[in-house]
Amino acid sequence: MATVSITFDSTLPEGSRGSLGCGAINLEWFNDSVPINEAENRLSGQHNILVRVGLHCAPIAHKTIGTFPDGTVRLSMGYFNTLEDIELAVQAIRRIANA
Repeated sequence: MATVSITFDSTLPEGSRGSLGCGAINLEWFNDSVPINEAENRLSGQHNILVRVGLHCAPIAHKTIGTFPDGTVRLSMGYFNTLEDIELAVQAIRRIANA
């Protein structure tokens, strides 16, 4: 199973170049800011994609990567997800980030 955490603002530390190598991806180059709760609502309500938001029981990790106190949007892909499912999720994230 693959898990990816994303943000839609500039919460990651300066110089991280969009990723810290731990699955956290910052999409600040698409949009000024989309709060993670709003991103969750759009992914769920408009695209039927279920995600988890917040600190994911790891507040110290979020302090380390600079996403505390809000956390991230977390997507998990499992055995039954298809490449089409993943492509639809990527497209939905792009739409939200470009809004």
